[in-house]
Amino acid sequence: NFATKIWNASRFALMNLREDTRAKPVVSSLADQWILSRYAAAVESVSASLQDYRLDQAIGTLYTFFWSEFCDWYLEMAKPALRGADIAAADAVRSTLAYVLDNALRLLHPFMPFVTEEIWQQLPHGEGARASIMISDWPTPAAYLIDDEVDRRMGLLMDLIITVRKQRADQGVPPAQKVDIRVATESRDVRALVLE
Repeated sequence: NFATKIWNASRFALMNLREDTRAKPVVSSLADQWILSRYAAAVESVSASLQDYRLDQAIGTLYTFFWSEFCDWYLEMAKPALRGADIAAADAVRSTLAYVLDNALRLLHPFMPFVTEEIWQQLPHGEGARASIMISDWPTPAAYLIDDEVDRRMGLLMDLIITVRKQRADQGVPPAQKVDIRVATESRDVRALVLE
């Protein structure tokens, strides 16, 4: 199931990346900031776990990061920008998407070498790229990308989305049906997120 999730997420990314897309962290939204923060935390955790020979912790971190944070949340939040009319926003999301996917595949490579090599070969790479993921550089921890405030704000937004989805399910509203929602809150943070 995990290999299929990696394959499907990568296929979605490849359908949306262009040949001239360069893998670099570009922040154009809260979702971009958040996935870069979560990615940087994953690099630190996986690198430390491997140094301590804790393969179970390393793969657990990768599983949570790739399946839940990258696939279930970031890719879904990236879709409107990728399909929207704002070309600059779409290009920013493409760059961040390519950066996170490229480096996530490098983190996964020791555990899933054949799947990651096959996908990595299909990603757009600039000049000077290595011939194989096997000899590509290991992702470097980038502590400057970790942002606890961004993680907190995104957590609020995720909680709001989960609550709305639960209410829709409880009321029997089909997922494809559009509905208007009203959010009543005393929290300034939640209000600011809703109004963004």
